[in-house]
Amino acid sequence: MIHEIIQALERGRYREVELSRRKFLHISGIAGGVLLSPTFTAKLARAQLRRRIKGKPITVICAQAQDPITMDARQHTDTVTANVVDNPMFDYLIYRESEKMTLVPGLAERWELKDDRTMRFYLRKGVKFHNGKEMTAEDIAHALESMKDPEFLKVSPGKRWKSYAKAWVDNEKPMTVVDRYTVDLNMTKTYPLAEARCAGSIGMAVNKEYDLSVGYEKFGRSPIATGIFKFVEWERDVKVVQEAH
Repeated sequence: MIHEIIQALERGRYREVELSRRKFLHISGIAGGVLLSPTFTAKLARAQLRRRIKGKPITVICAQAQDPITMDARQHTDTVTANVVDNPMFDYLIYRESEKMTLVPGLAERWELKDDRTMRFYLRKGVKFHNGKEMTAEDIAHALESMKDPEFLKVSPGKRWKSYAKAWVDNEKPMTVVDRYTVDLNMTKTYPLAEARCAGSIGMAVNKEYDLSVGYEKFGRSPIATGIFKFVEWERDVKVVQEAH
């Protein structure tokens, strides 16, 4: 059913979208909207962007079970928030291919193990944040290192760092910037899930300059990242508005 909605969006058949949506809601028993999975969110984003590129922008309205906790992917481990925030507005070093769940390049065009405790990422050039600034290795390193910053922990309980990084990432120097487009992830031990953790848990991009200038609390209300959707508005318990990037 979800695939029917996506295909109709891509083809511009909006009547089919409405009929498929109603059928989906009837089958699922969800009143008033669709609970989005990360895969569905990403596919909707791609469908909307393709329509916009063709000169025919569309609006997709979806419902969630509850309000997001924050607009900052670093500040939570909540599934509902991830559906609204992480997948649409943030990108990661690595992605999981949706059908076979294999790891594929994301913000990093390639990566390699330099040794048992160092993973090197070679970043894509020309990736732009929502404010037009180019993403660099400094932004990648900052995104991870900021999760354990005492100032950051004043506005966030730090669950993402504790859950996904603390046990195996070097707490003193999580990342080392090699050059503008190369960054090393420093580990305290061999960790088989390191690549998987960089595919949706810790390997994200945050605009360092903006983050430090506005502070972590404001960033959590109005983020600047590199995802396919950019933040527009958050009216608590009412709506989150995003537009294609």
